[in-house]
Amino acid sequence: MTTILLPTMTPARGGLVLACKDCLKEFRSSELVEQRCIGCRVHRHCAEVCAELAAYLKKQLRYRRANARVNPEQLDRLKRRLIKRVQELTPGPQLGMQLVEKEFQSVLSSHGVIFSGGVLDVVDARQLIANVR
Repeated sequence: MTTILLPTMTPARGGLVLACKDCLKEFRSSELVEQRCIGCRVHRHCAEVCAELAAYLKKQLRYRRANARVNPEQLDRLKRRLIKRVQELTPGPQLGMQLVEKEFQSVLSSHGVIFSGGVLDVVDARQLIANVR
């Protein structure tokens, strides 16, 4: 059975309210592009880089378990690519930072990568964002 979501008018939100095609949360029509919210657009746009990042983090774990050397520059390059992808779609740095953090967390949780010691800590991401601009 298919659920059809009809647009609604709500005076409190100031206009036409539609559901996002992916997450089904309601947003003002002005916030949607191709019927997707900013979070879903960023997630789709960053999927390739997130997959590479997850694969590299797993590889890094294997290397560390074997006491082999790990190249930190490769991780920085992947993080910069992810940050650039998020910045391409976000209008402001505050929203961009929140979405970068969300993508990092989704990579870590969806691929079962657990790091102690903050390999991807927020301060590091903020420094990278400052360097990318």
